[in-house]
Order: sequence, then C-alpha cells, then structure tokens
Amino acid sequence: KEKNMKTYIAVFKSKTEVFAFRDLLLNFGAAADIASTPKEAHLGCGLSVKFPPNAFGVAVKILREYDFRSFYGFYSVEKNGVRTTTVRLNQQ
Repeated sequence: KEKNMKTYIAVFKSKTEVFAFRDLLLNFGAAADIASTPKEAHLGCGLSVKFPPNAFGVAVKILREYDFRSFYGFYSVEKNGVRTTTVRLNQQ
C-alpha cells in the first residue's frame, strides 16, 4: 500500500530565522519540525520549517506579526509512493 503524505515547509535564507519560526509555531500550538530544504525550492540556507497543512493559517499569521527578513516562501511537499512533488504556494 502506497502512503500519500502532504506537508508544508517554510523556506528561509537564514538558519537563525528557521529556528525562530519553528519555535513560534510550537508556541502557537502547531506541530513543527526542522527539515532539509528540497532542491526544488532552489534557495535557502539548507534547512526549512516543516509543518502540517492545518497550521498554514498560524504560519501566515506569524509572518505578518514578526519580522522575518530572510523568508523566501511556502511550499507544499507531497509524497505519493516514491514520487515527491514540491510546489510553491501563493501567500495571501
């Protein structure tokens, strides 16, 4: 049986901001972890913040309220069996 899994990542150019953003997500009660940035993101410091799609609203709120100058973008990462699809999300 193939497992289909979707997560979101926030890509930053600064490792300091990756950890700060992850800590804020956790403080707001969202699940969050540090993950390697997929090569499809084409930028960043090599690390990203991984979180579930249901925490996207909290992630956007944090970006609006705090000054993350190195933020690059949100991506959806979907694993379907052995295939992984990474798509940049448009932020409202």
